[in-house]
Amino acid sequence: MGKAWRRLDLAGGGLQAANIRLASRLKQRRVAYALLALFPLGLHRRYLEERRGPWMYAAASSLAIVLAVLGHALPALATAALVVLAAVFDAFWIDGRITRINKAIRREVFLGQGLTPPAGYRGRTEADLPDARGPGESAGAVESTARPTPGSAGCSPERAPSFHEQERLLAEIARAKARPQAK
Repeated sequence: MGKAWRRLDLAGGGLQAANIRLASRLKQRRVAYALLALFPLGLHRRYLEERRGPWMYAAASSLAIVLAVLGHALPALATAALVVLAAVFDAFWIDGRITRINKAIRREVFLGQGLTPPAGYRGRTEADLPDARGPGESAGAVESTARPTPGSAGCSPERAPSFHEQERLLAEIARAKARPQAK
């Protein structure tokens, strides 16, 4: 599947709109590691939303250059070595940082949509469904003697039927509907 869906404008709510917002905001590991190649500038830290990291890299790298130009080779080398060690540390740090950032972004996008249920909302109940059933019938009732009741055909009243049991019961209902009705 292509990435054309990202250009769709589904303004408003819904899962598709949330996924589009999410896809545009998530941080990618390959981008962070590519920016790590420019570690003296600290761009990988800026990409990962660090506040002090980019400035620390830029300041330390500038200090090393200034010290080298002024002829202080040993302090310049020591400062450059610290910058390189910090970059090696960041090579291991990036993965965990991206995981934390993306988790926070997901939480913000999916939980922060501002959609709240109306006051007094209890969820869907049978009373909310259209009343197209006869007296004594519940929602989803089937006119067939093959319809199992709790306690029969492996269904216990304490639990809902398993997926396999549901599939078997649906097959029985389909067979019962396919048989000609005696008049």
